[in-house]
Parts: sequence; C-alpha cells; structure tokens
Amino acid sequence: MVVFYFCPDAPLRSAGIRLLYRHVEILVRHGINASILHVDSGFQMPDVPSVPVHYLNVPNTVAQGDVVVVPEGYPGVMALLKGRPLRRFVIALSWDYVYTLMPSDCDWRSLGIERVLSNSPFIGEFISWSTRLPSTVFRWGIKPSLYFPQNNKQLEVVFIARKQERIEALQKILLARDPRYLSHVKWTALHDMSEAEYAAAIRRAFIFINLSSAEGLPCAILEAMRCNTLVAGYNSVGGQRELVGSGFKQNAILVDTLDYPTLATKLDPVLADMLNGDVRRYQPILQNALTTSAAYDWDSEESSIVGMWREFLA
Repeated sequence: MVVFYFCPDAPLRSAGIRLLYRHVEILVRHGINASILHVDSGFQMPDVPSVPVHYLNVPNTVAQGDVVVVPEGYPGVMALLKGRPLRRFVIALSWDYVYTLMPSDCDWRSLGIERVLSNSPFIGEFISWSTRLPSTVFRWGIKPSLYFPQNNKQLEVVFIARKQERIEALQKILLARDPRYLSHVKWTALHDMSEAEYAAAIRRAFIFINLSSAEGLPCAILEAMRCNTLVAGYNSVGGQRELVGSGFKQNAILVDTLDYPTLATKLDPVLADMLNGDVRRYQPILQNALTTSAAYDWDSEESSIVGMWREFLA
C-alpha cells in the first residue's frame, strides 16, 4: 500500500507544491510508504525535497488498496480515479478553487472522495459543511532555517507576483502622493525564485504587501511575520482568523479586501517613516506578528502529519 500525493506537472515554485512534497518527505522518514504522483514519466519539479516520485501515465502505478491525495483544484484527476479500488482524499489549501473549478454536474462525494485534509480551520469547516464530508485539519509549520527576523531591513517592499492583480494601481496612487515612494523604495515582485531566494527577499524587506482576495491559512503572510516584516494589505476572505488589523493584538496593517485606495492611505505614513529612517512606532505590530507566527511550529507540523496518517492507515 502506498500513499500517493498527486502533484501537477507544472514547474511552479509555490508554497502549495512544497507542502505536498514536505508531507511525502515526512511520511517516508517515519517509515510510511509514500510518494509524489506526477502525470508524465520523467517530469521533475524544481526546488523540492528528494522524495520518491511515480507517474500516473505508467501502467499499474496505482494499485488496489493505495491511497491517492488530490489537491482541490483537480476534479479531472478525481474523476479519472473514480471507480478504482482506491482510497481517495482531497487536500484543500484554497477554498476559492473548490467550487470555481468543480463541474456543475458533480461534487466530491460523487467522485468517491472519502475525506478532506487541510491546514486551515476555515477551509476544513467550510468544506465539511458544504460537502458533508469529514475533514481533518493538520498543523502547518514555518521552516526555521529560512524564515527568521533580520535586523538590517532595506527600503524595500515585496509582494507575490501571481497574487497581486492591483499592485500597479496601488503603485500609481502612491506615485501621485509622493514620487519618492517608488523612486527611493525598491518594489520586488517575488516570482520564479527558489525558496531560499524567496525567503531572503522577505527577510530583508520592511513591508510585505498582500493583495490576495482569498486565503485559507495565510502561510506566506505568516512566514513574513516570522521574518519581522510588516504585513500590509487585504484582510483576505478566509484569513481573518489569523490577521488582526486593530486593537492591542494588531499584527498587520489591514483594509477590506479590494480596497486598495484605503491601503494606499495607510501605506503613506509607513513609507514616509521608512524614508525618514524612523519606524519605531510599528514595533508593537511587528512584535504581535512574531507572537502570531510562533504558533506555527515546524516540529509540531511533523508530529501532526505522522499522527494523522497513522490513524488513517490503522
């Protein structure tokens, strides 16, 4: 019996793909027979742990009694596996993909899905309610060797390129307000980087911009918090349990999702203080952010994954 985690043949450097490989790496290290499952033989994913990899297009790769875990955005793969003598799970890291990508004439129960796994309580509760399937929420942890505070912060703003549809409009507002906000502050789009390069960029920046409208567990935001980088942006539907925009527990500078004009007004004093070399008034927010991110422990994640699968396979 093998636990397969299906992973698309797309050479994306994403947190979701790293999580799939991380699960397999943990399971193998603890003596559980597990493998990544790609589609085409020979495909190799960049910048991931070295783990067993099998391919769906190779005959008899998946056998009777195996378990296949499929990400929420791949109902076609779920349909392909329907009817086979397997156990089928879904791993859901985004609530938004579940119903935008699901065919109108089926749901996960009709595709033989047994259970939903997620690192987000919001997603687990939402999908369990809507599909009536049991859900298990596993712990997620921040990699301590890459995400940690760095003192020599730069005049730099970072953002994940593929999630920031309104970044140019936001920049134009700030340019109109004060041209120095773009000419004297570096704006870095995080795209096609190794995880080490990505983490280094977040560590050195003072601001991490979030313009993602939909989040589950906001992993990238929590990693930025662990780096003592100020998070500013949308409250992101699904991420409100972890993000606090006001009060004595404030851990980020937040506006309602899609309200980038208000975000510009809130970034104005931050950027001005950065240019003036005095950002002391943001230290309480940064300290709360460090406290928030401390709950996401790397070792606790490992214990959670192993315990979850030992229970499923008992």
